[in-house]
Amino acid sequence: MRAARYVRNLWPEMSFVAAMASFEIGRKQESIADFLHGACNHPGAAQLIAGRRAKAPRTGDEARDHRVGAALLQNLTPYLARRGSRARRFFGPLTAHPRFGALMREIDETRNRRDQERRTNARVAWDLLRRMESPEFAAERAAEIRHLLRPGKTAYQGHG
Repeated sequence: MRAARYVRNLWPEMSFVAAMASFEIGRKQESIADFLHGACNHPGAAQLIAGRRAKAPRTGDEARDHRVGAALLQNLTPYLARRGSRARRFFGPLTAHPRFGALMREIDETRNRRDQERRTNARVAWDLLRRMESPEFAAERAAEIRHLLRPGKTAYQGHG
């Protein structure tokens, strides 16, 4: 878990690995924050990892997200075969939550604005996207979303 968090500034997809590790040791709040950090950087990968169907990629960012998700799934195959159903029961409802969907749409919209800004000197969307892709932003959003996941309605249980 520490190693994955250490390298996530270079490879944000490692936050998905940290999320699985945090989940396994019962640190649910940390696992949500780690998963959200990975998702804010690779929205399409989050759906695949959570066991949900991802939409077909239409942009370069979406294609990269899909490749990241597919590669992580391949590398996580032994873990998912043994413990994957528990993890997916936990992360699946998170990715199905309307607040998560709204956040991922906001990421997509900001990516689109960033692409449009590339032809100008503006950096508003770029700066916002950098903030949205940070571990700190993910931790803030995780605290908000965690309280919306209710036992009985989702697989989230525990106080960790």
